[in-house]
Amino acid sequence: SAILRELREEFEIEVTGLRQLLTLTEHDYNVRGVYHAFTARLATTVEQVRCNEGQCARFFKPEEILHLLKLHPVSLKIFQAFLEYSES
Repeated sequence: SAILRELREEFEIEVTGLRQLLTLTEHDYNVRGVYHAFTARLATTVEQVRCNEGQCARFFKPEEILHLLKLHPVSLKIFQAFLEYSES
């Protein structure tokens, strides 16, 4: 699929268990759009992850996210949905 191809091209990674987490439709002017979020398991070792586009790729434990990062409002909603998904 296109997602798997993009992950290979941009990060040189393989994933397993790719599943749609949610689709959000935001109407607020500052974040207006339709957002599709997915979850997957990283099949590549963390040490092998590359960032071919952008500045860098970093990994955080879920409990670190809210303390270390200032999340975009849509990213925060996706992260909260991920936490709910992970607990079920």
